[in-house]
Amino acid sequence: MNYKFLVTGDIHLGRRTVHPSEEITDPDLSVSRSWQKLVDLAIEHEVEALLLTGDVIDKENAWFEALHRLSTGLEKLNEHRIRVYAVAGNHDALVLPQLSEMRDRLENFNLLGRGQYWEVVRHICRDGREIEIAGWSFDKEHTKVNPMAELNQEPSTSPALALLHTDLDGPSDSYYAPTTSRDLADSGWPVWLLGHIHKPEQRQTQSPLILYPGSPHALHANETGSHGPWLLQVNTEGVISTDQIPLSPIRYDEIEISLDGLQDADDWRSRFLTRVEEQAGHGNHSVNYRVIDLVCTGDPDLFETIEKHFQEDSEREISRSPSLYIRRLINRTGLPPADLDHLAGKKDLIGILATLLKDFDHPENNESLRELIQQTRLLKEKVMRYETFKPVLDVTDEETAGPVDAEEKIEELLREAVNEWLTELRKQEIESQK
Repeated sequence: MNYKFLVTGDIHLGRRTVHPSEEITDPDLSVSRSWQKLVDLAIEHEVEALLLTGDVIDKENAWFEALHRLSTGLEKLNEHRIRVYAVAGNHDALVLPQLSEMRDRLENFNLLGRGQYWEVVRHICRDGREIEIAGWSFDKEHTKVNPMAELNQEPSTSPALALLHTDLDGPSDSYYAPTTSRDLADSGWPVWLLGHIHKPEQRQTQSPLILYPGSPHALHANETGSHGPWLLQVNTEGVISTDQIPLSPIRYDEIEISLDGLQDADDWRSRFLTRVEEQAGHGNHSVNYRVIDLVCTGDPDLFETIEKHFQEDSEREISRSPSLYIRRLINRTGLPPADLDHLAGKKDLIGILATLLKDFDHPENNESLRELIQQTRLLKEKVMRYETFKPVLDVTDEETAGPVDAEEKIEELLREAVNEWLTELRKQEIESQK
C-alpha cells in the first residue's frame, strides 16, 4: 500500500508577489490564492496529510490578514478527513501556536514540537496503518540551538517522517536552528522534510531523503524556476517518489542569449522566445506570468540598439500565453558565454569569483561564501540597532509589496555584486589580450 503526503513550506501568507508592470494587479499573484489552490490539490490527490515545514505566515504583522484564509483552508481539509502537521519557523514562531489553540474549529491541525522540544505523533492512515511523524518548532524569531542535539528517539514505524525548519549545513552560529546533513543521517529517521530555503531542492535522495520543498509561490525575483508543493509517496519499504506539482502563478528566470549572428535588433525576438521555451520545459500550466532577467552576450553594438528599444516600460512586456515581461537587461556582451566550471579552475581572482558564483546555489560547499553571507547578516543586524538608519531599513520591497526578507536580499545583492565583478574582470582580461 502506498501512502501519499503533500509537502510544502515557506508559504508566507500575508505577502503578495507584485508583477514588475504596475498595470498588472491579478489576484492570483496573492499568496492566499496559492494557499487555496494548495488545499484543492491535497483534496484532489486524496493525500493522508498536508505537511508544512514552517513560515506558513509572514510574521506577526500578517496574522489578522492570514488567519481567516488559513483557517478556512484547514476547515475545508478537515471536511475531507485530511490532517495537517506543521512546525513553526522563524517567521511564524509566535503566531502559529495561537492557531493550534483553536481546537474547537481546527481539530485536524497539529503543531509539532512547541517550545523547541521534539514531539513524535502517530498518524493513523485510512487503512489503519500508523506512521510516526516527528517535528520541532521555533518558539522565537532567532535561535542558535541545534535541534538535532536533543533528538534522542528513533522511529518505531516504517515509513516515518520528520519535519524541521532549519539552516542546514550553514554556519554553526546561524540564528536559524543550524543543523548538518550528518546530524540528519545519524538520527535514524529516513525522511527529512525541511523549511527555511525558498528554492526547491532535494539535498539527498536516500539514506536519508532530505527535501527542501521550497516556497509553493515564487515571492521574489531571485526565486527562479518552478515552484509548487511536492507529492511524497511512501510505503513500508521507503520512499516511492517525490514529485513537484507546479503551482506558482509567476515564474522568474535568468536567460542568456547571444546576439552574435543576428542581422538586426528585431531578430533577437525569435531567438529570445526560443530560449524561453527551452528553459521553461513542460507542465507549467499554472504559470500566468514569466518574468525574465535577460543576459545578453556577443555583439556589444547590437546590445546598445536593443537597450534603446526598452527605454519605454511598455516595450518590456510581450503579449503571449503566459505573458512575458523582461525585468532587466544584463550586459555581458563582448564576452564569450561564461563557462563557470572552466573559469572556476583558474588560479586568479576570476577563478575565485566564478567559484563563489557557482556555490551560491549550494553555499554549504564553500566555507568562504558561508562566512561572507553570515558576516553580511551580522553587519545588517548591528546597523538595525541604530535609530538613524530606521528610515532606510523600514522600506517596502517593490517586488514583494512586503517587508524585505533580510536573507533573500543579502544573498541577491551579493550574487549580483559577484556577477558584476566577474564580468568586468573578464572584459579587462580580453582587452589585455588584444
